[in-house]
Amino acid sequence: MKQNKVIQLSEITHVLKRSARYLGSTTLSKLQRYYFKDNQIVFGEIEYVPALLKIIRELIDNSIDEGIRTGFKFANKIDITISKNTVTILDNGRGIPVIYAEDEFGNELKELMPTMAWCSLRSGSNFDDLEDDETAGQNGEGASLCNAWSKEFIGETCDGQTYYKIICKDNLSSKDISTKQSTKRFTKVSFSPDLERMGISEISDIYMDLIEFDLLFLQETFKEIKFTMKRV
Repeated sequence: MKQNKVIQLSEITHVLKRSARYLGSTTLSKLQRYYFKDNQIVFGEIEYVPALLKIIRELIDNSIDEGIRTGFKFANKIDITISKNTVTILDNGRGIPVIYAEDEFGNELKELMPTMAWCSLRSGSNFDDLEDDETAGQNGEGASLCNAWSKEFIGETCDGQTYYKIICKDNLSSKDISTKQSTKRFTKVSFSPDLERMGISEISDIYMDLIEFDLLFLQETFKEIKFTMKRV
């Protein structure tokens, strides 16, 4: 007979144990869909891990949201680089303010804003339902989900005054944070997904084909943004 008791999981443990709630399937799935291959759009059955595609898109959408919030004065250039085990997204946005974050009541917290944005679920900048109804990410989960599902996650940002860097390892089990003065403005995230946990050995070409397909439509939708993608 099962023991009769209630336990509470940490945010990260819940994300890893009940991943479908947040990311969809984290295992190989066969799906019929369009993708971009050999400079043309094709349709067919492909096998991929939907969750891996989702966490890549979550970070791209974060950069797009910065463009929308600033009327495309910032984050009007988004560069995506994908290798067999690492994904990097770089934008020329304003940078995440390197100041202490606040809770919903305006109380100052002990964590800096980039730390909250990248390491804590339910933390984000798009919770105003009136002002943020055009942005893609409104749940405050995307980047932290990516971090939790990564063997290594490196976030860098600069708000024009302070450069911030965080290195997280092994599904957000450790954090190393450093800061220094800088006048640049940008945000860059590089992560190595936990491929073993997803049952795959590399980020195969199909994920690059799928992202390239998405970028075709994103470029048409957001003509103010210059998207580039590099396969390495």
